[in-house]
Amino acid sequence: MMPRKGQKRKLKNDESSSPSKKTSHNDDHAIIEAATISATPTAKQLDPKQRQQQAKAYKNFLNRGGPDAPGSKEIPQGADGCLKSLTFVITGVLSSLERDECTKIIQCYGGRVTTAVSGKTDYLMVGRDSGKTKTDRAEKLRIKIISEDNLLEMIQTRPGNTNVNIKSTFIKKSASDENNSPVPIPLSKLKFYKPDDGILWVDKYKPTSLGQIVGQQTDKSSMKKLIYFLTNWHTWHAKPTTNKRKKTEAISSTDPSQFKAVLLTGPPGVGKTRTAQLVCKALSLPYIEQNASDNRSRITMKKIEINSALLTDHYQAMNQHV
Repeated sequence: MMPRKGQKRKLKNDESSSPSKKTSHNDDHAIIEAATISATPTAKQLDPKQRQQQAKAYKNFLNRGGPDAPGSKEIPQGADGCLKSLTFVITGVLSSLERDECTKIIQCYGGRVTTAVSGKTDYLMVGRDSGKTKTDRAEKLRIKIISEDNLLEMIQTRPGNTNVNIKSTFIKKSASDENNSPVPIPLSKLKFYKPDDGILWVDKYKPTSLGQIVGQQTDKSSMKKLIYFLTNWHTWHAKPTTNKRKKTEAISSTDPSQFKAVLLTGPPGVGKTRTAQLVCKALSLPYIEQNASDNRSRITMKKIEINSALLTDHYQAMNQHV
């Protein structure tokens, strides 16, 4: 029985499609197999000897010290730009220079320092315990390998920037000379400073009266309490009192007559000392000012106590006459 045209055409389509499916299936297996073969080994798959060599190299890298003779070589004075357009890579420990110091010297003369060896590298500078990977790559790319002494010799012998446009330099110099020429300044713009301009602002603008002290004008302010305490101090403590307070009796903080001294507290610069000075000045009371850096020996404190007692007796007598 002869197949129909449609059946024949269908058979051809099936026959033609089956090899493509088979080919794509084989391609997937080939890709997977190739990827498995070309995959890099993990840490567990490494050869034990190779792992031991890597561990030893890393240990040596951690334990390597600094230069063997730091500062023993004199850095020559080279021409400006003598290392311009040159790229260096440093590996290992140099004999007399730290790596950062060597990098700064190269950059100072126009050179460039990178961390990896590439086709743009001009010189590989090798020191003690140098990296094998960088050395092998430099040999493969035919990059010149130098030492610290070779670098210092290059700085001393290589010429600097010689391509300088003389005409442009002359023009720039003449223009700068014209700009730097002195210009007369009229007297009206000149400022003449007074002799007292050297005074600190904290002393120049300090309060000179009680009314200028900021925040101390209320009845319950520290300044008003100090004025009330000093005004009545002679009344409370000049004469010996007959009724002594018992040791177990509590002191009332609201009664200033139970205290013989005042302590002004606060952060630096709020005006504690200036407030005390102005209060004493307003009450016509002398004051003795002692700083923490002053001498506080026994003899000195005794003299201060005697002078204070004389002043107290003097002003007490004046108050009695008044």
